[in-house]
Amino acid sequence: MMSTHRARYLEQILEKAYQEITLSKKEITYLLGLKQGEEMNQVFQMAETLRQRYFGDKIFMYGFVYFSTYCQKDCAFCLYRKSNHSLQRYRKSEAEILEIACSLKESGVHLLDLTMGEDPQYLCRDQEGVDKLCGVIEKVKKIPVYL
Repeated sequence: MMSTHRARYLEQILEKAYQEITLSKKEITYLLGLKQGEEMNQVFQMAETLRQRYFGDKIFMYGFVYFSTYCQKDCAFCLYRKSNHSLQRYRKSEAEILEIACSLKESGVHLLDLTMGEDPQYLCRDQEGVDKLCGVIEKVKKIPVYL
């Protein structure tokens, strides 16, 4: 059974969420630390209420555009890591990226994730590489989404 103080505090946090008032770090930490079924059920009920408010029963498709497998890092968990010499590397052109993004959006995908390793061509060489990456992102963002 939840104490009266804890119940009130949880109620205040959930009311803030309902009213779209940004939660504090302390409040988010509190929610993440909940373990009791009754408290968790209240959080899940509020999440369901907010999901219905914003999305209803729509399903949103999520797609990935992998456009570079080059990477300057050596993260042990990552397929793109620099030391993985068995990986066939590629770097798609801007035209290829836009073609894939258009195709995905035309097929009903609502959210695109542009994914690459930490490719030095885009991230390290100079401002030109960063500008090139930002330009591709801006062009992808302008592709209409079909709902």
